[in-house]
Amino acid sequence: MSIYRGPYYSATGCDSSPKPGTNALVSWFLGAYASRGAANLGTYACKRLGSGWSIHAERRAADLGTAPYGGVDSSWGWNLANALRLNSAELGIQCIILGRRIWSCVQPDAGWRSYSGQYHGHAHVELIPSAARNLTAATIQSLIGGSGGPTTQGGIMLPRKGDGLDANGKALPSSHPVRESVRYWQRRLVRLGFDTIKKGDPESWRYDGIYGDGMQRAVAASRRAYGAENHNVERITGWHAERLDYEVARRNGPAGQVPDSVIKTAAQAAVSDAIGRVRLTLPK
Repeated sequence: MSIYRGPYYSATGCDSSPKPGTNALVSWFLGAYASRGAANLGTYACKRLGSGWSIHAERRAADLGTAPYGGVDSSWGWNLANALRLNSAELGIQCIILGRRIWSCVQPDAGWRSYSGQYHGHAHVELIPSAARNLTAATIQSLIGGSGGPTTQGGIMLPRKGDGLDANGKALPSSHPVRESVRYWQRRLVRLGFDTIKKGDPESWRYDGIYGDGMQRAVAASRRAYGAENHNVERITGWHAERLDYEVARRNGPAGQVPDSVIKTAAQAAVSDAIGRVRLTLPK
């Protein structure tokens, strides 16, 4: 058990290829904490971060959902984050963010420092390049305990404004996984009456797989309709994703009712699916 004090490895661009170590971290997490509502909130997002790149762009970061449906940081989530921090050298972890707190190898002995962003409901965990390639669920289990869950390629993160475009603002190829993921939620929104285009817009924009102003209006309208305090969040959150899936299922399930357990399972699958093509599979 020791804290990682090596260099911080920034991302240099987008690389969507599977990273076995990142997958292993997610797999272990889902197995170890499934009974507490663990969810994979994504590993890959081709996103700029200021003048650089998000670590998600190289699939070296995992967003581990510790309270994805309630949004309140759980006590077991903090216990997990501390266990990962205290074993960060062996695991190859360079940074962890949870809530408004951050630990990183930049100041390894400073403990949890204040963070200006908000990562409520999930722990953002970054791996160094060698760990992203080589970490195994067995290694994590030997250090922290718990058992591995189903293997996963790691899901694309829930979409946010700007997804579907590259770093220069150009549309990604139509079949790109990020655009497929955005289309999934565009279809959900439209099906519930929140149109992703306005009068006069081309019909082709409705399901274009780009999170632009039209989709942002639909997201804001749906959050307002479902009672969210902040209407203009520029990302579909875990709670919001579950609610959208729930409403679609409620309207189309048997007799209009679907058990909560079915909805939660379907929502988790939709969040973690690598290319956003998972659809609710409901009992007949």
